[in-house]
Amino acid sequence: MKYSMRTKVFALCLFLVVVTVGSLSTTSYYTTKKLIHDSVEKRIQVAFDIILNDLFYQIENFPRQIDEFLKQDNSLKRALYVYGKTPEKIGSILYVTGHLIRATNELKKVGNVVSINRLGLYSKDGRLLVFHGNFENGQHMGAHVKSFNGKDTFLPLNDRSAMAEILYGSQPIPNNPLPEGTAPFLEFKELPDQQVTEMFSRDKKVGLKILTPVKYIDETVGILIAEVNYTKQMIERYARLSKTHVNFFCKSELSQGTLPLQSKINSITLKSAISASELNKGKATVPVSSVRIGEEDFYQGRVSFWNSTRFIGGITVNLSRSILDQKKRSFFITGIVISSIIGAFAFFLSVLFTRKSINAIQRLTESASIMANGDLEQEIAPQTTDELGILANSFSSMRDSVKDNIRRLERLTTIIETTSDIIAIAKPDGQITYLNKTGMVFFQWDNIDNKTTKNIHPHRIRKLIIDTAIPKTIEDGIWEQETVILGPDGQEV
Repeated sequence: MKYSMRTKVFALCLFLVVVTVGSLSTTSYYTTKKLIHDSVEKRIQVAFDIILNDLFYQIENFPRQIDEFLKQDNSLKRALYVYGKTPEKIGSILYVTGHLIRATNELKKVGNVVSINRLGLYSKDGRLLVFHGNFENGQHMGAHVKSFNGKDTFLPLNDRSAMAEILYGSQPIPNNPLPEGTAPFLEFKELPDQQVTEMFSRDKKVGLKILTPVKYIDETVGILIAEVNYTKQMIERYARLSKTHVNFFCKSELSQGTLPLQSKINSITLKSAISASELNKGKATVPVSSVRIGEEDFYQGRVSFWNSTRFIGGITVNLSRSILDQKKRSFFITGIVISSIIGAFAFFLSVLFTRKSINAIQRLTESASIMANGDLEQEIAPQTTDELGILANSFSSMRDSVKDNIRRLERLTTIIETTSDIIAIAKPDGQITYLNKTGMVFFQWDNIDNKTTKNIHPHRIRKLIIDTAIPKTIEDGIWEQETVILGPDGQEV
């Protein structure tokens, strides 16, 4: 099957458009894939930067603020000193009003200024004296004293009406439990000489613990323990700022987080993750891996918490793969649409710019076919000024040359046919191919079929022509001499 030039050019343009669109789409897909992968790693790294910057800001600033507070305050120191000298006063209303209420109020100030969840003041024998805590259901503050029957009890100091009845003697000190998660006694091998800041985990809670020794007259009389827990509000803020899912783990159990489907994590997996301290030193970045949680796939980064050599827990930051895959598909489709538009525009331009050339080629083809059929009057007008126009002019010049040659040939033929001389043309083997009218009349032939030079010249003349005339003509271009021919009767003339 033959195809026209127009069809071939259109097919070539269409093929180039398809290749271009395919190349652009493929490039767009892999570029988008890489950009999204880089974006995943960047977003997860940003999430950890937000979380750990906040953590190490607390590690750097909270201990200093607590230390500055203790340098200026004497209420806590005197309460510890008096208890250390006379521990039996722990059940005395006078000790409560003279020392513990003031100490509790000072703890409240520290807790509000430094944003600490729990503050406990412990004596050097390990007993809790006063406590202040910021909980989801409000503040709890009070003293750990002896009740009316000599049992250890928690005396809330933020209920003024109840305190007034107790202080004025109308009501005895009741038995109350300590706030949840509060240790009434601590066992110390020895009190620390310097401030200690460390991560802790307890009751599915993870946070920062600051242990500050309290000194009075160059004597360590107790210790102030501050705890900053990672709350639901804090973790939701981290997730909102980084646009990720953030989970905190107490060892392998979920503590708080925005992805409750991940209620547990393999402890070995979390232990093998990069530690928060290493990440803070800038020694490495957080590796990102693919995990399946429930029925959904996520990109996940992990960081572990350690207290010296003891494993505390860790953090996972998760990005849903379905959302990212949807973005990837969206970018890919957008790339295909843009590539298709560009390809269609390119196809339109190629058709527009090649149409004139194709029309010119088709006109030249048609003109050449007409000329081949003998019609030399066909006009060949150039359609363009480029190479095709030059080709059209060449075709026109060739046509004019052919017409001139035909006219000259016709004049020569007329001369040959009307001359009184005998003019003949023969092949090398002697076969006569042409004999003019004068010759046909002279020899009385109706045609020249099967006629040879034997019918025109005697043997000696044929030999003369072969041996002398032809070589001389080839060498000089002409040979001239009178010869003898045979008449119709075979006699020499």
